[in-house]
Amino acid sequence: MTNHFSWTNSNSRAGRPLWISIFRSERSRPLLTALGVIVGIISISAISASRDTFRERPEGDVSISPPRLILSDAEKDIGTVQQGSIVRAVFPLRNAGKRRLVVFQDSQLCCGAAPAPATVIVEAGRTGTLTVELNTSQWHGLVEHVVSCTTNDPVLPRFNLKVTGEVTSGTRPQGN
Repeated sequence: MTNHFSWTNSNSRAGRPLWISIFRSERSRPLLTALGVIVGIISISAISASRDTFRERPEGDVSISPPRLILSDAEKDIGTVQQGSIVRAVFPLRNAGKRRLVVFQDSQLCCGAAPAPATVIVEAGRTGTLTVELNTSQWHGLVEHVVSCTTNDPVLPRFNLKVTGEVTSGTRPQGN
């Protein structure tokens, strides 16, 4: 005769599985209580550990705070200037982030713009300036020059600076 595996014991009532009979006995209640407490403690520890892993880090944590560009003014009016002069427009900027801010001038040498540093680096918490130089020898009348810039700030990766003004010729009309 072959013995087949069975979850029931010949002494169990009405064919109930053996493990139910064990857990319903009076002697096993302290063991079950202790087992429940241990499982509860392990579950609470696992949940709190997972919350600590995904909790936001404090604002001062440099490892996750990106650079943050604060540009107070993106447009400068140079007023009325004589044709042929080189005019500088200075744009103040501030890095409110916790990492180094890098600003690249993309279109600096077109349309009469004089060469200037193409890259400005501002350390965390510091201020800096971005200078746009314009050679007005090729312009006359109302002028609007736009300089495109790129940054490593994830909130403001691209922005434009605008320089406006009026360029007049060096000669004045003679009155009668």
